[in-house]
Amino acid sequence: MKVVFRQSFVRDLKKARDRAILDRVRRVVERAERASGIAIFAI
Repeated sequence: MKVVFRQSFVRDLKKARDRAILDRVRRVVERAERASGIAIFAI
């Protein structure tokens, strides 16, 4: 499931041109991948 999501997510991100948005998305994805579990939190 993770691989399928990643492939479609990367495909969608290729359409984005705003560097600031891409950097924010990258940081969030990295943070999520480092997480040991899932928790609900406010951003």
